[in-house]
Parts: sequence; structure tokens; C-alpha cells
Amino acid sequence: QKGRNLPPKAPPSPTMKGPPPPLPRATAVSLDRRILEIAAPSLVALALDPMLSFVDTAFVGHEAGASEGLAAMGVGAAVLGVAYPSTSFFTNAATPLVASTLDSSRKRALAEKIVGSSFAVGVAMGLALEVGAPTLVGATASSDAALQFTRIRALSAPAVVATNALTGTLRGLGDASAPLYAALSAGAVNVALD
Repeated sequence: QKGRNLPPKAPPSPTMKGPPPPLPRATAVSLDRRILEIAAPSLVALALDPMLSFVDTAFVGHEAGASEGLAAMGVGAAVLGVAYPSTSFFTNAATPLVASTLDSSRKRALAEKIVGSSFAVGVAMGLALEVGAPTLVGATASSDAALQFTRIRALSAPAVVATNALTGTLRGLGDASAPLYAALSAGAVNVALD
């Protein structure tokens, strides 16, 4: 490499002279509080999903002929446990996209576009799951109950995917409480209907 003419290295930027200065104490405390206001409800909302699955499993497990119902739930959960989390990119992408948009009218339009797109993806996913359920379920079990459970749960695909996007857009707007209240409401309805 000695004989090659390499371009000279760029001089260091005059504005970059080390790490940024620390935030004033009052700003740091308010920033910590704001982070906690978003993180705490988000964490509780994330914990609710497995708790709802636990409630459903307990309900089915206490019914007569529970082994077939539990097996059907297991197969359905395996199929949908691959499909639904694959759409979490709506949550992960929506939060910073909405948060970084400064104009409030553009923020709203972006949020509506993200949620609308996610609903369309959910409809397509639901249709694919309905059509593919015999093959997907058949790969793990040959149970009519598992097929029925998977197909019924696949009907929720548009709502599940749109909820992922809506959660992300609300977090981007700085509101993590609304998704928590929605999850708590869904949980209450789930328990009441079980």
C-alpha cells in the first residue's frame, strides 16, 4: 500500500471536541421522569399479553376434555406465535417516525397512514392464515380442534396488527397510557367472556 496515493484524512470537525456536556440537574430529572412516564405503562402493557394467555389456558384447562382443548391452544399459539410477532416492526418503526415529525398535522397524517397500512397488512395476514391453516396446523398436529382454534384466532389478525401500529404511534406522540388502558380493557373483556 506504500505506492498508492491515498487521500489525506479529513481534519477533525471544530464542533466535535469530545462528548456533549452533561445536562443541568433539573433537565436530567425531568427527562428521567418523562422516560419513566412512557416506559412504565409500556412495560405493564407488554406484561399483560402473557397474562391473558395464562387466563385463557387456565380457563380451558378446567373444562371437561381439557387435554384436547389445551393441545389445540398449543398448536394455535405456535402458528400465531410466529405470525403476529413478525408484525412488531409497526410498533418499533412507528414510535421514532411519529416522534421525530415536528409538524403536528404531518404527525397525525403519518400516524393515520401507519395504522391504515398495518390494518391492510393484518387483513392480508388473516386471509393467508385462514387459507394456510390446514397446512400450518397439519405440520404439527392433525386435530380439528387445533384447526378451528387457529382459524378463529386468525380472524383477529387485522386488529392485532393495527394495535401494534397504534401502540407505536401513541408512544411516538408521548402517550403510553392509552395503549395500557386499551390492554387492560381487553383483558377485562377477555376474563368476562371466558
